[in-house]
Amino acid sequence: MLAGFRTHAVSFLRLVAIDIIFDLIKAEE
Repeated sequence: MLAGFRTHAVSFLRLVAIDIIFDLIKAEE
């Protein structure tokens, strides 16, 4: 169960990171 939570947290952080990166790209344009 802990491993599943860990994987879910990693994928969630990945989505957040992608969102932040896109925001930075839009801000630079």
